[in-house]
Amino acid sequence: MKSFFALLVAGVTLSLINGRVISIKDNLLPSVYPCDYSIFSPALATFMTDGNIQNLGTNLTTNGSNLQKAINLLITNAYTTDQSTTEEAFYQLCAAQKTFYGSIGYQNIAGCLNVLNLVDYNYTLADAYLFEQIFTSLNYQCSSAFRINNAHINDYAFTLINNATMMAAIESNFYGTINLPSTTDQQKCAALKKYHDNMGKLFGGNGKSSEFAFVTCEQYALYMLIKVPQCYSQQYYCNFNDFLNVN
Repeated sequence: MKSFFALLVAGVTLSLINGRVISIKDNLLPSVYPCDYSIFSPALATFMTDGNIQNLGTNLTTNGSNLQKAINLLITNAYTTDQSTTEEAFYQLCAAQKTFYGSIGYQNIAGCLNVLNLVDYNYTLADAYLFEQIFTSLNYQCSSAFRINNAHINDYAFTLINNATMMAAIESNFYGTINLPSTTDQQKCAALKKYHDNMGKLFGGNGKSSEFAFVTCEQYALYMLIKVPQCYSQQYYCNFNDFLNVN
């Protein structure tokens, strides 16, 4: 197996930088983080090629929804074609992510993959959010959660294929709560916890693994925290004890 250490270094670096999330709603000033988009744009295009997703959708460097679908297709296509290749597909995706971060420079990651800066760079607000969400989540999958995700990558693909309706319902319930004008921050944060806990139980149940349930919960928590940054509080974190009965 190829070295995991190099992937971990990239992941930990972004984890430290991304500790603070900037919200458009609450911040009118430009992002304090830098980004050289003359480097970012070609590096992003190279990520698509290195990750083998360049032919899995259109406008992948600007359309967040298509990028998310392409990443999922990479894993599910490998699974349905030959389950023995899914692990390699995931590794190549993570290796591409590491190269991408290295190309733009670790000091620029939080600036380039940042909602405010992406909007200034002519991304739509929806796509800007998705790009920050996707790469924040992928960073975790490919770093501290890599070992467990790699071991359960076929379970991950199985869930994407066979439980898409359930996943959509979990996401819909979350957005249905946070988008109500009368919803308080406490209710939004409770909805976030319910969202990522349900995702963890769904994936972990298919993998029959409490560890897989927990790291999947963390993955989806990081993904959605960008939408509700006010929920950075320990009471809304993933708790391993909540998944002890998943096996």
